[in-house]
Amino acid sequence: MSTTGKLIAPGLLLFIDSLLGAAANWIFWLVISKFTLASEIGQATTVYSIVSLIGMSIQLGLEYPLLKEAHTHRSRIVGTALAIEIILFIVTLPILLFTTNTLLHKDAEAFVWLAIGLLFSSSISFVTRYILLGITDVKSVVLIDVGGNFLKFVIGYALVLSGSGVYGILMSFLSYNAFVAGASLFVLLKRLGFALERTQIKFAKELIKAGLVNTPFKLSKVFIITLSIILLTPFGISNSDIGIFYISIMISLVAGSLASSIALMIIPASSRMATDFSSAGVRIALSLTAPIISALVVAPKFILSIIGAQYVTGDTVLLILAIGILPFSITFNAISGFNNNTSCAQ
Repeated sequence: MSTTGKLIAPGLLLFIDSLLGAAANWIFWLVISKFTLASEIGQATTVYSIVSLIGMSIQLGLEYPLLKEAHTHRSRIVGTALAIEIILFIVTLPILLFTTNTLLHKDAEAFVWLAIGLLFSSSISFVTRYILLGITDVKSVVLIDVGGNFLKFVIGYALVLSGSGVYGILMSFLSYNAFVAGASLFVLLKRLGFALERTQIKFAKELIKAGLVNTPFKLSKVFIITLSIILLTPFGISNSDIGIFYISIMISLVAGSLASSIALMIIPASSRMATDFSSAGVRIALSLTAPIISALVVAPKFILSIIGAQYVTGDTVLLILAIGILPFSITFNAISGFNNNTSCAQ
């Protein structure tokens, strides 16, 4: 396989994983919404949103140093990164408990343990996922995600059908996170092993430092997307309009994930071959993403109609978001390029 092929293949496979995940989530909500109340879905998504925001915050942008250093440090990075995330999980537990109790009031006690399990499993799966990507084992990531989504659907459907409502939805999320965390950790330990020594404290500091540099970029994406949806309600926007806006955002994110997938997989490729492929990554990503952007700009109504006829009115929103994919792709690839020029201590 040519060098270009070696650069494109892992990124395309990761993009396929994003497509499969988006399709699985759409089918999940399409089915689950028919057997549960909107209020129950609202409660479940509130808990999940709290966990997601806290979880994203404690990731500290560590995916970039994990992608870059996994090939070199192997068992050392497994132990160090897991230790960092577990410590951050423990530190943020009071925030999770306070936020959950404040927003859910009397219902908080019923779901707090599920929230804790979600946060812990998502922290572990975050580390294991990006280390697997760092050693270019994208195939394992895809297979594990498919298995996790299947388990999520089966458990969610069974529990919601039995009348569990919010508990069933949250348990389906937890089953997915736990499966992904457990399966990917198993694969990692089998392939790389596990090492944790007192001498790794310096290495941990370097990882955190490299991660913190990327934190503003990571959090800007999370908060802009999440808060833009959350803040629509106080401004009197109807639930149907919020739903249309949400679907448009999801379509644009999936469309942009091709460029971001290639940008991410350029990092381990550059590290492994000791060559900076950032420039090649930008060219490849933009050339492959341009047709997708063109399709969204030319036929936003048609694309939205595939999801459902009620979403067609969001064509203007999707058009604007589609135009934003290009600068997003350039920025994402630039961030990857900057990370190629940094290194953690040996």
